[in-house]
Amino acid sequence: SFSISMMKVFTLLLMTNTYRQSGNISRRWRGYISFCCRQNNFELIFLTFKKNTMENLLCLAQLVVALSVAYVWIFRYDNVVKELKQFGLNDLTRNFVGATKIALATLLVAGIWYPLLVQIPSVLMGLFMIAAQYFHFKIKNPFSKHLPSLILLMLCAIIALLSIQ
Repeated sequence: SFSISMMKVFTLLLMTNTYRQSGNISRRWRGYISFCCRQNNFELIFLTFKKNTMENLLCLAQLVVALSVAYVWIFRYDNVVKELKQFGLNDLTRNFVGATKIALATLLVAGIWYPLLVQIPSVLMGLFMIAAQYFHFKIKNPFSKHLPSLILLMLCAIIALLSIQ
């Protein structure tokens, strides 16, 4: 009963009852998927649906945070090394922070398909951004150095608040 001409179309691959009952699908789709499973005995169901604007913005925010963190910690690692030396942090701390941020970024991307994975990584990433703000203030960096972590902090807060279920 969805009008394809009036909505953005996304295709979501969903497993049968086993996947549906595992709780990995957001609540709003469970009833519709259950109906589809009863009507069609397919192992896989292709469901065309319209995501609302807030869900699209949430996915976009997750991608922005994840790709920004991955870009900085993978492709601009030499800048990270210099910056953390200015902050007075040792190599072990730098490696721990880098590995943790990349893992959290990966979870944020996976959270696009598995929404239960989003809230905790966004809160933890936000805590890292608060720590970054602290260290920028500690060494009296100009505001332009504060801005990237401040923007990511705000995005992490938005993601955490919108992902509350």
